[in-house]
Amino acid sequence: SELFRKAPQQREIMLYLAARALTEAPGSVSEQEIACTVLGRGPDFDPGHDNIVRSQMRHLRQRLEEYFATEGAEEPEVLRIPKGSYIAAFEPRSDPQTARIDAAPPSAAPPPAPPRRGLAGRRAWLALLALLTLGSLLYLRGIHTAPSGYEIYRDILRPPAPPSELRVVLGNPVVMLYAGSPSSRGEEIGAADAIPIPPQLASAFSKAANRADKVMPHHLIQIRTHDYTGLGDALACFQLGRLLHQLEIPAELTQARFVNWDSARRHDLVIIGSPHTHDWADRNVPQHAYSIVKLGIQNRDPLPGEPGLYPCTWDSSGYPTTDYALIWAWKTAPGSRILVLAGPSSAATGAAATVFSDPAQFQPIHARLKAAARGGAFPSDWQVLLKVEVRDNIPLRTSYVTHRVYRSEL
Repeated sequence: SELFRKAPQQREIMLYLAARALTEAPGSVSEQEIACTVLGRGPDFDPGHDNIVRSQMRHLRQRLEEYFATEGAEEPEVLRIPKGSYIAAFEPRSDPQTARIDAAPPSAAPPPAPPRRGLAGRRAWLALLALLTLGSLLYLRGIHTAPSGYEIYRDILRPPAPPSELRVVLGNPVVMLYAGSPSSRGEEIGAADAIPIPPQLASAFSKAANRADKVMPHHLIQIRTHDYTGLGDALACFQLGRLLHQLEIPAELTQARFVNWDSARRHDLVIIGSPHTHDWADRNVPQHAYSIVKLGIQNRDPLPGEPGLYPCTWDSSGYPTTDYALIWAWKTAPGSRILVLAGPSSAATGAAATVFSDPAQFQPIHARLKAAARGGAFPSDWQVLLKVEVRDNIPLRTSYVTHRVYRSEL
C-alpha cells in the first residue's frame, strides 16, 4: 500500500498489533509496550511526557480508514483499532446493497434498466472484452502471465511439471522442552527419555514453568527435534505462500527430516531456516562465499574491503539486535533448483523471506544479480547478504549489503 509505504512507524505498529491479535490474547497491549517494542524507546519511557504512541495511533487509524475506502475498497474484511484501546479487530465488510437485494421478496418487480452508457462507458466495456479475449487465448495456449511486478520471479521459481510440486522445507531445530510430570520418569506425558532437573538448577528453570507444569511435583527436560519451528520461519512460510499463490505455483510443505537426494533430484526446494536445522542441506550446500555460523555470516572469500565475518550483536536477554540473512540459490547436478531463505536467528529468516516475497523490495536486488551475470542470462548460483535490525526477536528493518554471482544459467 502506498499509504503505508510512506509511514514506516505506523506500518510497524499495525503489523505488531495485528500479529498480537492473531497469535495471542491482545488485551494486555499497552502504550509502554508499543513504545519500547515497536518504536525503540527505552525502558524509562514515560507516556506522560512523550505522546509518540498516541500521536502515531491517531495517524494510523486515519490511514486505515483511508486505505479501506480507497486501495482496499474491495477487500472482504477490514482492520480496525477502536479508539481507547490498542487491540486490533478484523471485521467483515458490511455491504448494504447486498443486504437489500437478499431481502427483496421473490415477487418484487425487476429493477429498472440501467441508463445507456456514453461513449466512454462503451469504450471501457470494449477494452474489458478485449482483455478477457486475450486472457482466454493465453489460457488456451497454456501461457501463465504473472501479475504486474512479479515477472522477476520467473528467473528463480519455475512452475513444476505435473505431478511434481515445489517443496517448501521447514527445519527441524533441536529444542529443549521444560515440562512438569506427575512422576520422576515422565512416562505419563510421553517423556520417557526426559532428564530430571537437578535441584541446584530448579530455581533457574522455574521461570519456564507454565500453570500446568507448576502443579506437577516433578520437572523434566526433553530434547525434541520434530515438533517446533521459530516464529520467523512461520512468517517466512506465510510470506512465501502468498507469493506462490500470486504466481499460481503449487507447493507442498514438508520437514527437513523427509528430504533426501531422491526428493532433491525430483523437486525444486525452498529451504526455510539455517541449513544447520536441515540435515540434507547441511551436508550438501555448495562451498559458496557466505555461510551461516553461530556468530553471524562467515565470509570464506572476502573481496577487498569486506570483513571475514558479518557479526550478530545481542542484547542482555540474549536476543539479537543486529543480525544478517541470506537469500541463496544454486542448481544441483541433476538440474533441480534450491533456494534458501535463512539467517542465524529465526527473526533473520523471516526478514529474508519478507524481502524476497515483496517485488518492490526484491526487484532492485534482482536487477543487480542479472547485471552481474555473464551473457545476459540470469545466474543459477548466487547469494544475497542482508542486514537485519531486530528488537524483541522481531525484524524491524532490513537492508541490502552485497551479493555474489557464481554461475550463469546454461
